[in-house]
Amino acid sequence: MNKSKCVDGSYGWIIVIITMLCGFVPGSNMAKFIALAPVFIDVFGLDPALIGYVVASFYIMGMVMAFPAVAFVNKIGMKGAIAVSTAVSVIGCVMGAMAPNLTVFIVSRVFEGAAFGIMGVAGASAIGPWFSPTKRSLPLSIWSIWVAACMCVCPVLFGWLSEAMGVAWTGIWWGTCVYDLVVGILFILLYRKPADADLEAEAAAAAQESSA
Repeated sequence: MNKSKCVDGSYGWIIVIITMLCGFVPGSNMAKFIALAPVFIDVFGLDPALIGYVVASFYIMGMVMAFPAVAFVNKIGMKGAIAVSTAVSVIGCVMGAMAPNLTVFIVSRVFEGAAFGIMGVAGASAIGPWFSPTKRSLPLSIWSIWVAACMCVCPVLFGWLSEAMGVAWTGIWWGTCVYDLVVGILFILLYRKPADADLEAEAAAAAQESSA
């Protein structure tokens, strides 16, 4: 079966977990440059102003994509939206890891920022239908920490990998690329809509037709 028969079941918490894992895709991409900014001073000869441009390129694209993301999710579905988010994130990671110059690197951050904008909308939309309004606050509260969790954990993790373990920044980019692929595939395999959500949508459509 592709759908659960009711909301508030245990499968809703599986949806919370896999959605959070997908949320860590753009979240970790956001944090990795900030964590390793001193490294890029040597790699690309960045000064503080250029570091600001690189950081802004991520957030600007994330902000732009947040506006059409709702229509995007409605048109191609949740799995399609997460697949696109994962794909553009992977493209950004690969471009960044192989960037021959700063221009290509900034473009890679634009791709990663697009994933951030899509995921910010898709995450709550994936979790919400699995819980009734009276029980929705806890899972959505958990979802709300996806950015903060990444910004707390990832700078420490990436800094440790770079300084203590001697992992090159490109190795961290390739590592996030692999993570993005794994959790994107996991979401596509495990995500499903609760049947109750479909019934509510059908009832709303029927009511709209009868009133027309």
